[in-house]
Amino acid sequence: MYGLLGPNGAGKTSTLEMLEGMNDIDGGSAIIDGLDVGQNSYEVKKIIGVQLQANEYFDRLNLIELLTLFGKLYSQEIDPIKLLQAVTLADKANAKPEELSGGQKQRIGIARALYHKSSVLVFDEATSALDTETETEIMSEISNLKGDQTIIVIAHRLSTLKHCDRILELSKGSIVNTYQGIEMQKLVK
Repeated sequence: MYGLLGPNGAGKTSTLEMLEGMNDIDGGSAIIDGLDVGQNSYEVKKIIGVQLQANEYFDRLNLIELLTLFGKLYSQEIDPIKLLQAVTLADKANAKPEELSGGQKQRIGIARALYHKSSVLVFDEATSALDTETETEIMSEISNLKGDQTIIVIAHRLSTLKHCDRILELSKGSIVNTYQGIEMQKLVK
């Protein structure tokens, strides 16, 4: 699990948007699962799951309907209940987005990122503006996803990234520090 750390304006979300193929890469190149992002952005979108910083939902749909719709948009057959169980929201399956707390809405964003087996999962400020307890729960859930997937977590605070194996610190679009292993464990204590 990798972390991208930095203050507002550091270039974290811009980097994500380039990796997703939403924006042109303005210097260098990016390869995801053997695909050059600049040349194959459509193919990259098929193998990357993203939880965005801000989420918009169709207010008249319940959570099952929303997750089913997102799956269909990407031609994926999904099990919405299984996804809701993965983010501890099965009891809210028939709720509409307006009935959810901020933390629960973040969890729906995470479930949406998990709707298919992606090679790469990216969580952009998955815990921003959440209380410490909810942040800890969500980051624990994301950490439990480690396996064959590459996970990238974008955050403002180092404490959010304590489960990461490596952290890149950005400032004004450039990497200013990298942390891993024991060096990182000392930082997040």
